[in-house]
Amino acid sequence: MPRRSSAHPDAAANILTPFDLMDAPQLAALQLLEAAFHVTSLALLAAHAELIDPDYPHRGVDPAAPLAARLLRQTHDICLAIRAYRRALTKPPPSTVGFDDIPF
Repeated sequence: MPRRSSAHPDAAANILTPFDLMDAPQLAALQLLEAAFHVTSLALLAAHAELIDPDYPHRGVDPAAPLAARLLRQTHDICLAIRAYRRALTKPPPSTVGFDDIPF
């Protein structure tokens, strides 16, 4: 099986600056969570290689494998929610200026 790079695909795009944190300090905690979930996923896949490749030789029935698969699905869903939240923070607020607010 070919090995993939262990670098997180969004690592370069998620570098926070002090200005980012001044506008949305919660991004620091969310970035830590994403990194922790990424490392957790890598560790679970390393421990349960049969989740990557069903033909991978494993040592009998592992009752933890279905739980690892469940954790992987849930961490993926949480990371999607974090990314959606981050995108919502970057959208400009809707304009409140109407035609009646134009000063002329």
